[in-house]
This record gives sequence, structure tokens and C-alpha cells, in this order.
Amino acid sequence: MILTILSVILAALFLVAGAARIRMIPAMFTQARTLGIHYPQFRLVGALEVVFALCVLAGIWVNWLGTLGALMLTVMMAVAILAHARANDLLKNYVPASVLGILSFIVFLIHIYE
Repeated sequence: MILTILSVILAALFLVAGAARIRMIPAMFTQARTLGIHYPQFRLVGALEVVFALCVLAGIWVNWLGTLGALMLTVMMAVAILAHARANDLLKNYVPASVLGILSFIVFLIHIYE
């Protein structure tokens, strides 16, 4: 039951974040510039977030798909943290990637040990 709840929450958060990157809302232009990432690459990151979020959601029924999705989202958030560090970004901008990375890793561990 807890895996289902966490998977839905994680998928919803990443679907929203990924959609914002794909649509390149004004805040995403600023974030892409700050991190030094080209806009098409930033959109690709958003598309990958959406795909892996859907994998996490499908993992409610197909365990290996949820495991793969959660692992990939964890890796993506680790890379996001490194991108913020490389750009000497403000510490408050690390928080979303950190929280989502931890939540992704928790979902991954639950898939592995359940």
C-alpha cells in the first residue's frame, strides 16, 4: 500500500516538473540559463522525467518497470544536484532535486526489497 501511495506522489511530482520543462515556462528558461543548459537539452530532460514518471506509475502493476523508473529518476536527480553545484547555484535551488532524489531512492529501495 505504501509503495502505491509513494509511486503516485512521485509520478505526479515528476509529471508536473517534466511538463514544465517540456513547455519551457518562464521559470524554466531562467533555470536553464542559470545551469548553462541549452533549451532543447532542457526539454529532453523534461521528456525523460515524464517517461520515467510513467514507468514508476506502471510499476504499481509491473514491478521491474517501477524499479527501473525509480532508479533512473534517482540518477537524474543526482545529476541535477551536480549541475546546480557546477553552476554555483543558490543552496535553496538544490532542495527540489534533493527531495525528489531521496523520494525516488526510497521508492527504488521499496521495489527492491518488497
